[in-house]
Amino acid sequence: MMEQLLLVLYNLIFISQCAVYATFSVFTSHHTTIHYMFQYERFLPKDGVCVMSTYAPITFPPSSVMVFRQSAEGHDLIATGSLLSVDPDRLIIKRIVLSGHPFKINKKSAVIRYMFYNRGNNC
Repeated sequence: MMEQLLLVLYNLIFISQCAVYATFSVFTSHHTTIHYMFQYERFLPKDGVCVMSTYAPITFPPSSVMVFRQSAEGHDLIATGSLLSVDPDRLIIKRIVLSGHPFKINKKSAVIRYMFYNRGNNC
């Protein structure tokens, strides 16, 4: 098994029934918030439940899935599980902090200057 943290940036290899495909995936929490929005996770949790969202060929549940990561020695098995659902309307929410200087403030809106001025502000 893998001892390092698995970032979202890695290209993963999925094996599902008769399909094998390599793709990037997004990790989200399994529990839902208000209005069926799911929280974005930067890392794959070591001891917990996680949902991986990816663009892949259509496969219907219940289908078993194995996830591998390519390493120098070959392929490392990092996750196993089953297909949750095929839902194109799943909302994945990522919270970020925006910074800037207020320029003009109205009753219901505001204009903020220098919001994306620095490279570190647009994560």
